[in-house]
Amino acid sequence: MQRKFIITNVELKEIKALKGKEKNVKIYKRLSALELQAYGAKCKDVAGMLGVCIDTISDWNNLFLSGGVKAVCNLNYKGRRISKLEKHKDVLKEYVENKVVPTLSEMKEWLKEKHNVEVEESWLYRFCKKNSIFLTKRQDLSPVNIHR
Repeated sequence: MQRKFIITNVELKEIKALKGKEKNVKIYKRLSALELQAYGAKCKDVAGMLGVCIDTISDWNNLFLSGGVKAVCNLNYKGRRISKLEKHKDVLKEYVENKVVPTLSEMKEWLKEKHNVEVEESWLYRFCKKNSIFLTKRQDLSPVNIHR
């Protein structure tokens, strides 16, 4: 069951005041979402405007409903687990710089064999993207055939 989402005029003034002073983009987006909804925008539209998932808007709304504006302005990242790939970041970078690594599955197998680390390819992909680790393509070393 969905709870009624209402922002009072007092809360809207508080949101606007905080938004005007906010330097953190993540909190600014949260406050913008609340403000847009206070003016009648639908969650789906707000998500599209802010470039986030509709579930994220729902999460922010639930934060607001449970703890008010203060809860929305709190980025509670404590307790997040660190990726098991983090301690292998430098080794991975070195590996792709010194070897031809054309696929994630090849990198995944190398991690498993050399470092006893098993990880899904989707996690490996996101980790590499986040840490600017790029796969290398094999170069075709065969002579070029020219038809005359």
